[in-house]
Amino acid sequence: MAQTLVMSAPARPKYGHPAWALTARLLLGGILVYSSLHKLGHTADLARIAYGYRLLHPELVNLFAFTLPWLELLTGALLLLGLLRHSAALAAMLIMGGFTLATALAMARGIETPCGCFSLAWTGERVGLGVIVRDTALALVAAYLVWYPYRPAELDRLWDRPERIPS
Repeated sequence: MAQTLVMSAPARPKYGHPAWALTARLLLGGILVYSSLHKLGHTADLARIAYGYRLLHPELVNLFAFTLPWLELLTGALLLLGLLRHSAALAAMLIMGGFTLATALAMARGIETPCGCFSLAWTGERVGLGVIVRDTALALVAAYLVWYPYRPAELDRLWDRPERIPS
């Protein structure tokens, strides 16, 4: 008779705690969903703000303004649900890294424009060091989720099957 060895889930890592990963995932996912909600349906306002950064070719600004809110919403929803966590966390890390870079470039060039993070109003939060610090911190939270191996309270775990290795 052939025996099969069933591999179980990896032991809890020595760094971090599953509660930290769950909190980080819910916090980052919630922030992304919240920031996308005021942008959906306000493409023209977001395009005006994006144009103010002077980073994209004018013909690409509208495409960016249309796709960004949906990308934020999808990434945030995947993080909140615990689906495709590594991919969603990587996307969040790239989004936050892009926001950090755009804000730093605007500051370096002396551009005074609203950041467009949580409000599309011209009187909203302006680009500045606070925005850079916040977006960098969120990018680091996303990086933590990319490399943290344990997966607490994720829907992805429902589809996991133990790997069987014939002996």
